[in-house]
Amino acid sequence: MRQLVQQAAKPAMKFVLVADHISEVELIRAVRYGLVGFVPRSQGCMDQVLQAVLRSREGGVQFPDVLVKSLIDQMRSLQEDVLEPHGLNIAGFKDREIEVLKLLAEGMDTAAVARQLNYSQRTIKNILAGLVFRLGLRNRTQAIVYAMRAGVI
Repeated sequence: MRQLVQQAAKPAMKFVLVADHISEVELIRAVRYGLVGFVPRSQGCMDQVLQAVLRSREGGVQFPDVLVKSLIDQMRSLQEDVLEPHGLNIAGFKDREIEVLKLLAEGMDTAAVARQLNYSQRTIKNILAGLVFRLGLRNRTQAIVYAMRAGVI
């Protein structure tokens, strides 16, 4: 899948896999490369495969319940092991970053946000700079849009 994605003319390529089994590690890696459907070979009649492909074209996914549970368990583990020790939520934001972004989204400028949160303007700028750098964004406007799309504000 990785090779196909790297060579693809369309970088957002999606996959439906028909196989006997997929391990948790393989599942996470495959989802990262665009896996949106898994049909167990034992249930892999053409109708099931076609349904999975059509669903993927509409932006949907199709996984057996056991694989959905595995993905959820992996996300919980990631939350506990990687994000929480660093003070990040599942969307990759710290609580005070969310506070700052909410106020900016309401139209406040840096000085007003600093007064509201009882921080210095320099602290607000540093919070934003750290967030923008960590998420690979260009500016505070992109950070607000990113947060809105992630559902944190």
